Amino acid sequence: MVVSEIISQLAEFARARLTSQGKMRIVQELKVALFEAVLRQDLEYLEHCDLWQHRTLIGNCGTMVGQVIDLPVATVEALCRLAAAVLMLWDKSGRLTAFVAVALPFRLFLNKVVEFVGDCIEQRTCLPDFSGQINACWTTLVRPSSLRTVRTFAREPVEVASFAHFLQAHSRLQERGQLIYRILDPVRTFLEHGTEIMTLWYGGQLAVAGDLEFGDLSSFLLVAQGAFDGARYVQQAAASVSAHALGPLAQMATLLTRQPRIGLDEPPIDEMPEPGCVKWTFKFEHVYFAYPGRPHAWVLQDLSFEASAGQFLGILGATGAGKSTVFALLLRLYSPSHGSILLDGRDLRTYNPLWLRRHIGFVSQDLVLCQRTIRENLFFGCIEEGNSCGGNSGLPQASHADGRWALQLAQCENTFFDAEAFPNLWHTEVGEGGSKLSGGQKQRLAVAMAVLKKPSVLLLDEATSALDEISQSRLQESLDQLRRTAGTTVICIAHRISNFGRADQLVVLKDGAAVEAGTPSELRTIPGGIFAEYTRKHLEALGNNSLANSPSSNEP
Repeated sequence: MVVSEIISQLAEFARARLTSQGKMRIVQELKVALFEAVLRQDLEYLEHCDLWQHRTLIGNCGTMVGQVIDLPVATVEALCRLAAAVLMLWDKSGRLTAFVAVALPFRLFLNKVVEFVGDCIEQRTCLPDFSGQINACWTTLVRPSSLRTVRTFAREPVEVASFAHFLQAHSRLQERGQLIYRILDPVRTFLEHGTEIMTLWYGGQLAVAGDLEFGDLSSFLLVAQGAFDGARYVQQAAASVSAHALGPLAQMATLLTRQPRIGLDEPPIDEMPEPGCVKWTFKFEHVYFAYPGRPHAWVLQDLSFEASAGQFLGILGATGAGKSTVFALLLRLYSPSHGSILLDGRDLRTYNPLWLRRHIGFVSQDLVLCQRTIRENLFFGCIEEGNSCGGNSGLPQASHADGRWALQLAQCENTFFDAEAFPNLWHTEVGEGGSKLSGGQKQRLAVAMAVLKKPSVLLLDEATSALDEISQSRLQESLDQLRRTAGTTVICIAHRISNFGRADQLVVLKDGAAVEAGTPSELRTIPGGIFAEYTRKHLEALGNNSLANSPSSNEP
C-alpha cells in the first residue's frame, strides 16, 4: 500500500506538471494571437466595439481554456469511478442500486426546480442590479481628466450623493436576495437529507427481509454518494463550461477569424520600395467618403487636389468641412468610398499600411500620449529593424543625440531639460494621456515625435493650436527649414491664418469639396472668396485690437 501510494503521488505530480506546462503554453500563444487580432482591426471597428470587454476576454482566457482542457479528463475519470461503483453496488444489492440510481438524479432535478423558483421570485421582487452603475461611476471619477471636469463644474457633492444612492439601492438588492436564499436553503437541505433518509429506510427494509447485510448498508450509501458526487461534479463542470466558457470561446474564434478591410499584411511589406525612390506626391481624384457609422452622410464629396513633393500645402475650411478626414485617408485609417488617392502615380491601396505610416509623421492637436516617460514617448515612433517585417520597412533606431535634436527643433529641449520644472528631465512620467504636461508641451512633444522619424511626409492637424504666437512662429520656422533641407512634403490643417505664412499652395474645403485652390496671394484676390474673407476678418481683428490699445482710443 505504501509503494502504491508513492507511485500514485508521483504519477499525479507528473500529470499535473505536464498539464500545467501545456496549458500555460497554449494560453500564452492564445493571448498573443488575440492581442494581435485586436490591434489589426480597422479603426471603425475599434471605435464601436467594447475594448474593455476584449481586454477582459484576453485576461480571462487562461481560466476558460483550462476549464475546456480539464473537462474531458475529469469526465473520463468520473465515468470510470461511476462504472466501478455501480458494479460494486450491484454485486451487493441490485434492488437498492436501482433505487439509488433513481433517487439521486431525482434529487438533482428537484434542486434545479428550487433554483428556478428562487430565480423567478428574485426577478419579480428584487430591484435592478446597480453594480454596473457603481463601477461606471467609480471608473469615471478616478480618471484624472474626468476628475478635472467634475471639479471644474463643482460636481463633487452631486457625485457623492449619486454614489451613495447607488450603494443604498445595491444594499437593498443584496438584502432581498439573501432573504430569498435563507427561505429556500432549508428546502435544499431537506432534499439532500431526505434522499439519504429514504435510502436508509429502503435499505433497512431489505436488511430486515434478509436481502442485504446491515454492515453493508452504511458502506453502500457512502460509495453511492461518492460516485454520484463525482458524476455531479462533471455535470456542473460541463454546465459551467457551457454557461461561462462557450460564449467567450465563440467571441475569441470570431475575433481571430475576423479579417479587417485594411490589413497590415497586404500588400507584403517586404515588397515596398525604398522611401528615397518614391516621389511623395499625393493626388486626390474625385474622392467621396462617408464614415461607416453614417453611410449616407458624405463627409467628402468629389474632392480633388494635389500635394506635390517637397511642397507646403495648407488646408483650411469651416468646422466639419472634412479636413481631418483627409489625413485619416492619407494614413489609410479608412479607404475612400469612391474615387482614388494616388501616391507617386500609384493607388494608395497598393502600399502597405505599416510601411506608409512609418514614413509619414502625424501631429494632432488631441494626440493622447502613452503613460510613459517623455523620452519613451519621444522614441515611440522609431521602429527598430528587428521589429519590422521587412528589411526596408522599419526606421533606423534613433540615437540620444537625435532625440535632443528633435526636441530642439520642436522648441522644447530647454523645457524638458529644465531641472527645476522637470527634476528627472526627459525621464519624467507624462501621466495618463499626458495629463502632467500642459497643452503646449504636449503639442511640441508630438511635433518632436513626428520629426524624429525623419518622415518623408509631415501631416500637421492644428499642431500649434495650444501655442502662443511667438512659439508658433519659431516652430514654423524650424519646420520650414527642415522641409527645405530634407525635401519633406508638409500638409497643414489650421484655422489661424498665420499658420499658412510659408505655404506654397492652399486648398479651401467647403461641405467636403475643394472650392478654392492656389497660392495665398492668388486666393486673396478672389472677389467674395472664402480665404479672402478669412484674411479680411483676420486683418479687421488686428485693426480693432490695435485701435483698442492705442492712446487715442479713450478720447471721445
